[in-house]
Amino acid sequence: MRALLTFSLLLLITGLSAQTLTAEEAVRIAVEQNHGIRLARLDARTAELLNNAGNAGMLPTLDANGVYSIDNSSTKQTFFSGEV
Repeated sequence: MRALLTFSLLLLITGLSAQTLTAEEAVRIAVEQNHGIRLARLDARTAELLNNAGNAGMLPTLDANGVYSIDNSSTKQTFFSGEV
């Protein structure tokens, strides 16, 4: 009997402390906490900031590549005929 009374009391206390939300508040909180929406907003903001003539390909670009290689190893090969 005591366990039932304790359980009922805990249930009552928990029910009284619950916060009620309207549908609009619930949607607002869900949108604010949604990581996908946050990332989409950040991607849109990044696109706005990068929207300029240079990033649109209107300005000339210059690329340069170079390679330097040297092989300073001496190898001694003996052919099948015995020549070196």
